[in-house]
Amino acid sequence: MAIDNITVMLPVKCSAILSEHILPYVCSFLLAGGMYDACPFQRLVAAFHAACGSLEMDSAKLTVTLD
Repeated sequence: MAIDNITVMLPVKCSAILSEHILPYVCSFLLAGGMYDACPFQRLVAAFHAACGSLEMDSAKLTVTLD
């Protein structure tokens, strides 16, 4: 399930509370000038490439995207 669909499954009050909690993070991503630069998953992608290297896999052949 995509994170943007989570609020659809919650009651309205919970959805509003969740929105209040994630709004600062969304704003920081947008104000950073580039999603990847501010993305908390940047370390995850770097760890993925490092793990591929330790397994002697060519991570360039694997696709990792941050949509």
